[in-house]
Amino acid sequence: MSEIHDFTFKVETKEAGQRRSYGDSYYHYIVESKLSVHSINAFCTKVLRPAIPQKQHREEDNTADNHFRSYYTMLKTLNEVGFLEDGYNKVEYMVVSPSTH
Repeated sequence: MSEIHDFTFKVETKEAGQRRSYGDSYYHYIVESKLSVHSINAFCTKVLRPAIPQKQHREEDNTADNHFRSYYTMLKTLNEVGFLEDGYNKVEYMVVSPSTH
């Protein structure tokens, strides 16, 4: 028997793009969903804007492949005490994509 699941995310884009010519790209999102914070985090880092943690980016070897990988500088739950009033969890997510110029 097959099941159909509906996953809904509200995504507000606060910033998307380069801050200066030939610079890194910055992405800043506020994501809301009725799913768990863990599920929202997975959506952010695997689907919305795939990235690795900043600490992991710095610790890995200094190869070109690692240098040009996107990394996130913030993945923070905005509702520390359970769900928000409307039943949604809210997460703030910020990503840096190194320039390829």
